[in-house]
Amino acid sequence: MTHGREKLYSEILSRIAEANRARAVHRQRAWQGSEAEASQFRSEMIRAAARSAEPFAQAVADSIEDLYAGGELPDVTSIEDLGGDAHSGMFPLKINAAGRGPLIFKPRSAWSERCLQRVLADVGGALGLSWPPLSVTETASGSLWEVVPHDKPLTTSRASKYYYAAGVLLAASHALRLSDLNHENIIANEGFPSVVDAEFICQPSMELFHPAGLRETRRAFEDSVLATLMLPLPDRHPDPSGLGLSRGSRCANGRWSASKHLPVNERGECYEARDYLIEIVEGFRDAYLKLLDYRNALVETVSRDAGLIRVAVRPTDFYVSLEERLWGSPTTLNDPEGAAERLRGELRASLEVDDGEVVSRLVKSEAEALLRGDIPIFFARLEEDTIYSDKIEPLGRGFPCPPLDSLRARLSSMRLEDVEEQVSAIQQSLVSNMARRETRSTAALTRPS
Repeated sequence: MTHGREKLYSEILSRIAEANRARAVHRQRAWQGSEAEASQFRSEMIRAAARSAEPFAQAVADSIEDLYAGGELPDVTSIEDLGGDAHSGMFPLKINAAGRGPLIFKPRSAWSERCLQRVLADVGGALGLSWPPLSVTETASGSLWEVVPHDKPLTTSRASKYYYAAGVLLAASHALRLSDLNHENIIANEGFPSVVDAEFICQPSMELFHPAGLRETRRAFEDSVLATLMLPLPDRHPDPSGLGLSRGSRCANGRWSASKHLPVNERGECYEARDYLIEIVEGFRDAYLKLLDYRNALVETVSRDAGLIRVAVRPTDFYVSLEERLWGSPTTLNDPEGAAERLRGELRASLEVDDGEVVSRLVKSEAEALLRGDIPIFFARLEEDTIYSDKIEPLGRGFPCPPLDSLRARLSSMRLEDVEEQVSAIQQSLVSNMARRETRSTAALTRPS
């Protein structure tokens, strides 16, 4: 290891250790035991995190070394934990290095974002839109991103164009079976909604992990534009959607992260999606019709350089709630084996599906991740029906068909009649969200003191 590489690695390792300490403190936010037990527990968590810190630091250092391609390595002036969920002991970092702008390290490939960018370039380009490119460098250990800045204030006419583009993004995401377009994964940038996290692209059907009686309902939801999670849903309060009014969220390190997904005016006030319903629908309809002619090319675009697809067996909020109880109880410290057994039992019971080897392996993987302080994560490959663990170990058949077959089925189902069904879903979502907000505002004004 050269002196420059050794210095870089040591600095990164030190900053990761600091981040792990802060995360350990936050993980005990619901602690129910004594301060002495809390201190002991934190020490154990920090020691456990140290085991993954070294490979994490190696991955970050490798990525920076790849970026500089054998040249002189920079001095790292600061490293910031961005508060993203930890998977396999790793999480996104913001790196400030001497002589260049800040970079975001993500411990994964950026193939899904690149795929979405290609589709938006083709479809948006045909509609006269020029989406701002994402500047990202793939490395052997992850990816390094230039920071996507939040827009300066926009004029009303420019906000109209933003929401037209949002409709285009909604159509492309629906066609690509892309989900999880919440407020954390979109940044209003150069007058466009820029997606900075498209991990949940080409989603397979997850119906095998739902009770038989709910599978038809699940299929109907997955076939709807609502499955993008870019639109407000009636049962989500507060609304985390990519077109909702969320002001931010509490991160995994306890810090508050302000939302940047909506354009703002000169007074710093958000232009609300509900006021631009016509533009959203127009953009969606125009892009949908373009996609009808682009279907065959779209499959080829997705298949090019396809990597792992992240799939969600359960919502992240479910895991966060479990984590809070797990790390808030002295039982986890005093009886770790018993706590692990109870955790596996709760995970198993909450699935409400038939027992089987796949479910047993999946629950085991979930419990192992939660017990080491990670949020469980699972993967698929484009042409397989197998679900994989965070260690890329096959757990068995997880989907009725491979993700690529689900994508082809989606594209085949797109027709002129369907576009109006999806437009209706968009209108109902945004109009009903407006009504719910007004009802809550009225209740707040009339509530007796």
